[in-house]
Amino acid sequence: MDAGGPTASTAPQRIKTWGKLANNAQTTSIQILNPLGAGDFGIGSQMQVATATAEGVAVGELGSWVELGRTKLFSAGDTVDVANLPNKKYYMLLIDTPASGSLASNIRFGVGTADAGNNYASRREDNNVENTVSSTNRIILQALIGSTQGRFGVHLVSNLANKEKLLQGDDMRNTVGTASAPSRIEDTGKWTNVASALDIIQYVNTGGGNFPIDTEMVVLGWTPNDSSTTESNFWQPLGEQVLTGNADNMGVLISPKKYLWLQWYTSATGTVRQNLTFNGDTAANYGRRSSVNGAADVALTSQTSIQAWALQTNLQYFYNCFIRNVGTREKFLNAKNVELGTAGAATAPQRVEFTGKWRNTVSPIVKIDIDNDNTGDYLAGSFIRVWGHD
Repeated sequence: MDAGGPTASTAPQRIKTWGKLANNAQTTSIQILNPLGAGDFGIGSQMQVATATAEGVAVGELGSWVELGRTKLFSAGDTVDVANLPNKKYYMLLIDTPASGSLASNIRFGVGTADAGNNYASRREDNNVENTVSSTNRIILQALIGSTQGRFGVHLVSNLANKEKLLQGDDMRNTVGTASAPSRIEDTGKWTNVASALDIIQYVNTGGGNFPIDTEMVVLGWTPNDSSTTESNFWQPLGEQVLTGNADNMGVLISPKKYLWLQWYTSATGTVRQNLTFNGDTAANYGRRSSVNGAADVALTSQTSIQAWALQTNLQYFYNCFIRNVGTREKFLNAKNVELGTAGAATAPQRVEFTGKWRNTVSPIVKIDIDNDNTGDYLAGSFIRVWGHD
């Protein structure tokens, strides 16, 4: 994202980039360039690269996502505050909202107390429709929805004291009780404060209803140079599989955790179609909404899996997904995917953004499968990895 102008009257720019390096060797260095602009990167600009082994230990410069605070509602209300946050340059927000009606969900930042002045601007895409709001008193994540729907979002925040505070992330919402296609929202926003680092984040409802009981916001902070063991990392490894030969399935058994971070990579020979299922359920209990290369959304309902990608031949794919995994509620998923396209730098990769749900409300996810239902195979070296935390 780009902050836009230095005032709340200018909404931030929402930018999405997928790319590839046409080199089969493993990457050992990453560089950000400004080859065309006449200006320079400003003092204090930085790049942080977080990598991890299957054991969850960062490689290179050690660091981890550490839980800094969380707040859960034990009675209905309109605000969820996580206060007294230590100063971190980067935060990750996990926001879980059980189904309720007449909600409009937003974020405010502050120092000591949440700032309710008109010091924010936001831009979001809701089911492929762009919305821009400037000079308002909050960053709008999701506008007012009257029907009873659950919500789940994952957001990243930059928190440099002398710079505007920036937010970007992904949200979803859906009506419970049906195998319908969840709505898909991409958020950007800014708070114009340039005097100090924030120390409070507020999740606030401006609709006529209330956040229900069990609404929760978890705030993680990126802690670099953390030489401690993996116990300090919020994202604990739950399971992995790396294929040693060609196969039509990758899968893992995991311990049940409320928040899951799922990644998988497949290299294929022949024609494959990748289907995501949970706990071995192949009944028509899934819904999905997706956009390919920014095209109009495609909604699929009452599916026997969450179709991660349509039929493709001899290609490579990489997926990054976050899942809300509460046993007594439907399972929500936000995901992004890059597909290699034709090998070589002459062909841009394909980008896919999708949301999904599994309507099961009796048990948490403890088994994840990526099945191919066509004539090709996943190649050796394809993998699935899962991290999680309650």
